[in-house]
Amino acid sequence: MTLRSLEIFVNVVKYGKMSEAANKLYLSQPTISQAITELEKEYGVLLFERLSKKLYITEVGKQFLVYAQNILNMSEELKKTMSDLSSSKTILLGATSTIGNSILVGLVEKFEEENSNIKINVTIDNTQVIENMILKGQLDIALVEGSIKSKEVNVVNVISDSLVLLCSPNHPLYNRKIIDIEELSDYPFVLREEGSGTRKAFENELEKNNVSIDIKWNCRDFDSILSAVLAGQGLTVISKRLAEAYIEENQLRIVPIKNVEIKRNFSLIYHKNKFISAALKKFMDFLIKK
Repeated sequence: MTLRSLEIFVNVVKYGKMSEAANKLYLSQPTISQAITELEKEYGVLLFERLSKKLYITEVGKQFLVYAQNILNMSEELKKTMSDLSSSKTILLGATSTIGNSILVGLVEKFEEENSNIKINVTIDNTQVIENMILKGQLDIALVEGSIKSKEVNVVNVISDSLVLLCSPNHPLYNRKIIDIEELSDYPFVLREEGSGTRKAFENELEKNNVSIDIKWNCRDFDSILSAVLAGQGLTVISKRLAEAYIEENQLRIVPIKNVEIKRNFSLIYHKNKFISAALKKFMDFLIKK
């Protein structure tokens, strides 16, 4: 077994055809076929079923894929670690939109002020995308507000947060002191897109209470959400941190929901096989102490 043979196997799985994998890797198809055959012989297993000139990964092949991806990720990690032994170090940090729009700038700025030799590159997206990037080794570490599905990812709760129901002054609920959750089905909503941790937390609460709502707007950023809500397009549920200025200026109002309190944590996540360098350990400790 070589790293190259594992790379070939992963690409055959990814593209579903040896010819396609050969094109992507700039190798001949016989070379691809030989590498797969040698892996199967070495481990005494069948990685693919070959039916009607098509490849179907076996259950054993699926298990092999997990190990192959981990080994390749660790190899890349080794390369990066060895090349990162200079005085300048870079951390690839992921974050979800809520965190990116509320606390992240302050955290990164403070850490870089205290650690001038460590640079942080940031990627912002929803929880689902960020988790996938962690699994692929495209990020060193991330801060998310949503639930993590993969058992390959370690999760450490670091910062508490709460979601609130917001409306504009021209909304029928603006002057209500409290409402029942069932009333939410009577009004349109402006929410984050599918895959967002914020949206998922709210949907979990709705499901628990057997309530369905009309989602009029699906938005990827909070500026769009707040603009739509301010224009009277609907209600929203977002982190209180993101709307504090609007609430203080009475542009938006929190409408309490009877017996409903949506609390959650911002979590620090990283791959369980991630090599924790000295720079990364310093940043993790910094976040955990916040």
